[in-house]
Amino acid sequence: MNNILKDILMTRRPTNNPAYCLSYTTQLLDACDIAYTVDKHSNVTVDLEGTTCFTAHTDTVDNKLGTNELKYEGKRVSVKGGGILGADCGSGMYVLIRMIMANVPGLYVFFSTEEQGRIGSSLYEMP
Repeated sequence: MNNILKDILMTRRPTNNPAYCLSYTTQLLDACDIAYTVDKHSNVTVDLEGTTCFTAHTDTVDNKLGTNELKYEGKRVSVKGGGILGADCGSGMYVLIRMIMANVPGLYVFFSTEEQGRIGSSLYEMP
């Protein structure tokens, strides 16, 4: 499994901690050498000058920070001992990062605090 995807799936990104979600997301983008802007609501935008907007959200329904140990069964991945797999919307974050790295034109937005009622997308400000 790709290291970026594995890290995303393991990492708890509590919706009640937008500062952590922002830090986590910008560290991922920095590690991939991707330029971005951040609005005052902790939404992250990458503009590759396309006509399509691709979005994902950065938080999970976890209520505490930490990491989960992953359990692998063939092609299936889950949290060992039960728990929330960071695939919602971590899989979306991963797909967006891979598309950005492939230079697919578009506007990419990583929304904050979506698990609390679409807060980030409702308050999004275009750069």
